Amino acid sequence: NYTYNNQNGIITLYKPTGNVTVKVICTIKTTYNISVMVTNGAYTGTTEIEENKSQTITITANQGYELPINITVQNASYSYNIQTGEIYLYNPTANVTITAVCAERQIFNITTEIKNGRYNGATQIAKNGFVKAQIIPNTNYLLPTTIEVTGAQYVYYENGLIELNNPTNDIKITVTCYSIEPEQRYL
Repeated sequence: NYTYNNQNGIITLYKPTGNVTVKVICTIKTTYNISVMVTNGAYTGTTEIEENKSQTITITANQGYELPINITVQNASYSYNIQTGEIYLYNPTANVTITAVCAERQIFNITTEIKNGRYNGATQIAKNGFVKAQIIPNTNYLLPTTIEVTGAQYVYYENGLIELNNPTNDIKITVTCYSIEPEQRYL
């Protein structure tokens, strides 16, 4: 009598009645290739998958692009996380093909880091959009003469108005309003 575990290859023999002969036929593992085509992006992960196994491929979008809403996968079952770009593949039946097209971003976020004041304006801007916003200093603080903006073209006016346009990425506005009190202003 015997038991055989095909996961680890262990054969357990018990209650022999004479000489024991064990005959084993090993089969070749079936391995399939994974072809990944990402337009306006890249991917990471192993490009092979064994039959009856699973594999994860992660796609990323280039700067100024976003992950696709849908992808195409041939010859395997899959799940796709649009937030992380992770594709979980399982049950391959042949060489697997993944196709993903990352589209140009249409909406960019606007974030601020303002000391001694606040920002009054939109928190998002369209790709070809134009936004007007304003810096408002706290009581006893002055508007700054300069500000720092990354991710878009901008014009800053000394009355605190900002005009943002042509974003290329999420926008960050950094501002410091200084105290009206001269002794604090010049420290």
